Amino acid sequence: MSAYRHQRLVLAPLAVLEMEYPFTLKWGLTADVSGMDLSGDRLVDAGVALRYRFNRTWDASLGYRYYDRAVDSSAFTNDVQYDFVTLGVGYSF
Repeated sequence: MSAYRHQRLVLAPLAVLEMEYPFTLKWGLTADVSGMDLSGDRLVDAGVALRYRFNRTWDASLGYRYYDRAVDSSAFTNDVQYDFVTLGVGYSF
């Protein structure tokens, strides 16, 4: 499987998995992962968070996220990796 390249535009398949496990009506654990690996280009983005629902519309979360990207081409090489804590506020409608 390879990416379709047109000048600077790159189209590539990306696999994504998301889930949420509710402990109670207010508390839940969310997790997501996405990634690809195509002939030297790699991307992994994953996270896990503890979510609290204040009511039907508002929630807050505290979590951890991992990001890793490696691009190796004839023009340049780019390899980055991040680990960080996330704080989120959500509104549902």
